[in-house]
Amino acid sequence: MRTHRLIAPIAFALVCLAAAAGAQTAKVYRIGFVASGNYTQGSASQNFADTIVRVLGQRGYVLGTNLQIEQRGAEMQYERLPALVAELLARKVDLIVTNSYPAAAAAKRATSTVPIVIIGAGDPVKTSLVASLARPGGNITGLSDVAAELAPKRLGLLREAVPTLRRVAMLWNASDLGMTMRYRASETGAKALGVSVGKVNYCLRALIQKGLLKMRNFRNSKNKRAYTYVLTPRGMEEKLNVTLRFLRRKMEEYTALSTEIERLNRELVSNGRSETDSTPAGAS
Repeated sequence: MRTHRLIAPIAFALVCLAAAAGAQTAKVYRIGFVASGNYTQGSASQNFADTIVRVLGQRGYVLGTNLQIEQRGAEMQYERLPALVAELLARKVDLIVTNSYPAAAAAKRATSTVPIVIIGAGDPVKTSLVASLARPGGNITGLSDVAAELAPKRLGLLREAVPTLRRVAMLWNASDLGMTMRYRASETGAKALGVSVGKVNYCLRALIQKGLLKMRNFRNSKNKRAYTYVLTPRGMEEKLNVTLRFLRRKMEEYTALSTEIERLNRELVSNGRSETDSTPAGAS
C-alpha cells in the first residue's frame, strides 16, 4: 500500500514532464534511484525500486520502452552520496527517488530543478527537507512517515508485554537525522516509562569505536563468511575478558558523567537561588 501511494507523485512528475515535452511522444524517461545502502537483489532499496518500476509499467511507463532507470547505492558510506547524486544528474535523469534522509539531503543540496521523491526520510518538515506538508515548495515530494511518533508507542507496547523491562538496546546511525529523531523520541518516552536506553547506547557506541564491535564492516562486507572466526577456547576467553573490562570501564565512565551532570545542575539551581535571595529590594 505504501509503495502504491508513492507512485502518485512519481507518475504525476512524469506526466508533467511529458506535458512539458509537448509533441515528443517518443521521449524515454530516466529515473535515478539513490540510497544510503545498496541495490543488491533482495535489499529493501531494490525491492522498493522493483515495485515502483512494476507499478509504473501498469501506468504506461514500461522499462526498456519509454522508461530507463539508474541506480546508485552508497554502501552506508554517506560521504559518497554527493558524488552519486552528481552521477545521476550527469546522466540527465528526469526524476530522482531517494531512500533515506541522508540520500534525500544530498539530492536536495545538489539540485533545485530536478524533481525529487523521498522515501524513508522521516518527517521532512522537522528535518527541513520541505517547508510544510501542505506547501512543501521547491522540487521535493514523496512520503512523510510518523516513525518518530510511533517509536515511544512501540516502546510502551514492549513494556506492557514485558512489565519487568528496565533496559532496552537501541541501535541507530547518528549520521542519519531521521533515525536520530526516532531515537530521541524513544529516549523521551523511555524516561516516562522508567526504562533506560542511554547507558546501553553509550556503551555500544564505545565498543564500536574501540573496534570490539565492527557492525558497519560486517554490514558492508560482501563476504560475510569471512566473519566466522575460528578461535581457540583460550583466545575466545581472552577476547571476552578484554571486552568485559572495556565495557565495565565505559559503564563506570557513564555513571561518573551522569553524577557530575547532576552535581552541576544542583549548583546552578543553588546559585540561581542565592542570587535571587541577595538581590536588594526594588532592584531591577
